[in-house]
Amino acid sequence: MKNILNKLVVLLLAGFALAACTEQTEYDDTSFSAVERLLYPSDGDQVDLIEQADANLYFEWEVSKVGTPVYTVVFLDAAKKEIGRYLADNNGQKASLKMLHSQLNQVAGDAGIEPDATGDLYWTVCAGLGGAEKLSTDEPHRLTVTRYATIDAPVRLYVTGEGSEFGTEPAAAKQMRELGDGKFE
Repeated sequence: MKNILNKLVVLLLAGFALAACTEQTEYDDTSFSAVERLLYPSDGDQVDLIEQADANLYFEWEVSKVGTPVYTVVFLDAAKKEIGRYLADNNGQKASLKMLHSQLNQVAGDAGIEPDATGDLYWTVCAGLGGAEKLSTDEPHRLTVTRYATIDAPVRLYVTGEGSEFGTEPAAAKQMRELGDGKFE
């Protein structure tokens, strides 16, 4: 009798469980739209990159009309082949990117622009949400950049000459201590 009662209770609970699962669910549309307009820098702008720690360039575009995607600035070389992506400000939530000249100098180098030379880069914006991405419907903007000359730091640096306390003899030159990143003491 106890066995039959247990089976009836299990069947009753299974019936309640199935009846509870009849709730209607609606499709949650998490769509988003691509960026329609790139604002700044304008198409054809020219930038002379400078080697200063706080020098930067500000990129700006209109927000997507639908949804709140994560924005990424995409850089293209002269052949319009992708060479780099940078997440927009505020972890991709803002419709802007403040980029250091040193970063832009690296992107220009990846595009094949030699140090102390001028060349063209293109930039556009990619909006993404949940693994899906949409490039801007606006044409990529051309940005003409002039790279600053980069100098490779020496491995060792010695002090000698009339102004030093070691004299002018090369054999008496004193080796400077390297602090890293091309700086010596």
